[in-house]
Amino acid sequence: MQKLFILYLFLNATISFSQNLEPAVFAKVNTFRHTGFEDNIFADGALGVSLFSTYWISPKIGFKRIFGNPNDVSFFNETNQELISSKYKGNVFTVGAKIRLTKPEDAWLFIWPEYSFGDVKFESSYYKTEDDITRLALQERINSKNYNSWFDLSTGVEFYFDNNERFLTSVYLTYTLMDLGSGFDKLSFESTTKRPPSKNNSTIGLGVSIEFCFCKKNQD
Repeated sequence: MQKLFILYLFLNATISFSQNLEPAVFAKVNTFRHTGFEDNIFADGALGVSLFSTYWISPKIGFKRIFGNPNDVSFFNETNQELISSKYKGNVFTVGAKIRLTKPEDAWLFIWPEYSFGDVKFESSYYKTEDDITRLALQERINSKNYNSWFDLSTGVEFYFDNNERFLTSVYLTYTLMDLGSGFDKLSFESTTKRPPSKNNSTIGLGVSIEFCFCKKNQD
């Protein structure tokens, strides 16, 4: 709550000093790779609102869908095979601000710190071969829902896609501090002592966003 209160004060103070209000809506997608996910990516997609835009800053609030599948873990012995498959998903809220680092001309650089918070569902399934050694049968499925919060920091370039300056496109790298380890650590099977793998997936990803401004550019 203290973090949210500080963010509220920040947005309120910035609004007080803003001179050029330009409300807008935005959509963005981020994809990440991490060693714990091997060939699987994890990703998120967001929809939100830019409260206003000044020359240097544009505060934003949004709703984000997150999801991913860590790599399956297999266990072999002389008589059977066991496998643990895990995934997570969640709907979270975001607050942040795009801060321009260079003057907005044809293209400009920015950073985008963002705070995400909400419930994330963690699920893990335990499979084992039985009479047919070629077929893995589901033995148990467990899940839990936990509150998570984390910061992301993005940096990249943005530019207007049209002459009226209504469509703002951004391409950026984003570093996420989202940690899934605590969520998967809370999962424990009853039918086996094996546990889902703990995953710390803080890493760098690639993102794109498109923003539509309701304010049409003034024509000279």
